Amino acid sequence: MSIIKWHRLPLTLFELSQSCLTPQATFASRSLPIRSSLRGHGHAHRHCSTTSTPSTAQKPTKLRFAPSPTGYLHLGGLRTVLYNHLLAKRLGATWALRIEDTDQVRRLPRDLIRTRFVPGAVESLIKTLRWAKLDYDEGQRKRFRERTFRQRLIARELTLSLAGPYRDGGNGPYSQSERKHIYDALLQALIDVRPSKSKLRTRTDPHLTNRTPTTQSGKAYHCFCTAERLASTRKLLQKQGSNATYDRKCLGLSKEEVQARSDQGEASVVRFKSSSDGMTQHDLVYDTITYPSLPIEDFVLRKTDGLPTYHFASVVDDHSMGVTHVLRGEEWLPSTPKHLSLYSALGIDPPQFAHLPLLVNQDGSKLSKRAGDVRVEEYIDKGYEPEALLNFVALMGWSPQATTSTNVDASGQEGHVLTMEEMIKRVRLFSLEGVNKNRSTMNLSKLEYLNREHVKLKLGEKEGRKEMVERLKANVEREIGDAKKTDDPAYLGRVIEALKERLHTIHDIPRLGRYFFSPPDYTTKLARQMAKNVPLLIYRRSCSSTLKLRRGIAHLGTLRPTGETLSSTIELLQSLPDEDWIWSSETHHKMIETLNTLVEPGGNSKNVMMSLRHALTATKVGAGVPMTVLTLGKEESLARLQHALEERAGE
Repeated sequence: MSIIKWHRLPLTLFELSQSCLTPQATFASRSLPIRSSLRGHGHAHRHCSTTSTPSTAQKPTKLRFAPSPTGYLHLGGLRTVLYNHLLAKRLGATWALRIEDTDQVRRLPRDLIRTRFVPGAVESLIKTLRWAKLDYDEGQRKRFRERTFRQRLIARELTLSLAGPYRDGGNGPYSQSERKHIYDALLQALIDVRPSKSKLRTRTDPHLTNRTPTTQSGKAYHCFCTAERLASTRKLLQKQGSNATYDRKCLGLSKEEVQARSDQGEASVVRFKSSSDGMTQHDLVYDTITYPSLPIEDFVLRKTDGLPTYHFASVVDDHSMGVTHVLRGEEWLPSTPKHLSLYSALGIDPPQFAHLPLLVNQDGSKLSKRAGDVRVEEYIDKGYEPEALLNFVALMGWSPQATTSTNVDASGQEGHVLTMEEMIKRVRLFSLEGVNKNRSTMNLSKLEYLNREHVKLKLGEKEGRKEMVERLKANVEREIGDAKKTDDPAYLGRVIEALKERLHTIHDIPRLGRYFFSPPDYTTKLARQMAKNVPLLIYRRSCSSTLKLRRGIAHLGTLRPTGETLSSTIELLQSLPDEDWIWSSETHHKMIETLNTLVEPGGNSKNVMMSLRHALTATKVGAGVPMTVLTLGKEESLARLQHALEERAGE
């Protein structure tokens, strides 16, 4: 025999519906102050505010990130996740990952239907969060096919463990499509007049029964209007000067008529009986926001496919999961009155809202998640460091207080270089009230600067250096088919050190430093041009104090013929002791001084170095010659110089 669990009265609509689902009403609503569910919701939200109240203060602080799988994570979403993470650290709170997947289809002209879901979007989201090391405390569980995931580790540079942060905080399921029974019970409670205590049923039956009202007199109602009628109604109301979007034709349907039409298979939605009263809201970013008299919209709570809309599901889930703070983009500000109305109708307190200003392009246009450079995965593919991208989005609309260190790049650009550890240590500095209310403009040059700085920082850290070396190995082997020495982690680390000042990302290394992994190719167009134009007179073995070039006149100083330069360099490098080849900043400076001895008094070191660069790399770009020699090592450097000398001897 089932046991009925009685509750204190009066009950909120939220508690009333949940009492039929679980014997102990485990949802977070138990800790909230109770209001009568019969109280008119129009008055309850007339002056709604999301400021903390004694009731909300008693609840553990909790945040959430709730994306839709209709696209991949974009920069704005990454910033929202990061702000949730930082605010949770500051408040000693937790944050959850919830997948809002109820809006599954989109109707097109001629009754065509297209799914709005992007295949693999959830998997991509979770792996991107791992890449960024933003671990949620509870949330969506997702298992990957091990083979597919391992194959993508190299391609997507997601070198973290397969054992991801699959955490269940007791509030699951964390996909809205799996929570339909919760929404259905609450919708029925909104539709019906609240029953008396004796009408409650047992745990095994999640529906309320014995309801006797003859009309749809609750706070929600069934609507059978077709899309064609709705369109014509909107046009008619506009012509009449009304701000309403629906004429409430179905509000007067009797319960019996609703049941009969449903039994006949007629599709319907459930609408919320809204109020036109204005309201005010306190926002953690925008302060007090006043919404004037609102249009009577009677927005949809449940669609014809039986799934709830975002508005209804998010309100229910935020409360049932105990969410106290909601961070989301400013594009949700127009929807906030709907959500506050639902909170009031359900008799529950809203969380504190923080609407974050949008990220925009240089021309002020809104970033689109469909644009390539907006997706976080695109930045992963380009080789950006996760710490740099997080640093970049953190500063888009928020600036650390003056107590933080400020770095200035070579172009004079000021920026705060912050690792995740520093952000968390300085989490007391993070405040949503300090977020700029103006929209933030994308500045990719700042991202490039921050990435270079983070590469330098990670080179000095054991784990950071190891992680970059592993990614470089995969990238070089992918880009350079005959790459040498990729199995030597120490060598790969030296290559990053050699090129760190010239990199935007480590993916630039195969382009800037191909010669570190394969012998120089003297047959390329660039190599032939170097041999012909840059050290032209040297390669002709002419030597004088002042020489005329074909393209103007330049004072080159005393020059050595190439053969002599290369021979002298070989002898010089052979004479260096082994300790001078140990890679360090000291040996680098010593190598600079050593190679400068090849330049005769009054000579031009540029020409000597250019001849050595051609011999060692056959390219104009890359690390400096002393750094290149030291990075290649004694054996490889001597071999290349000897080969170049033999090539020159044959001319």
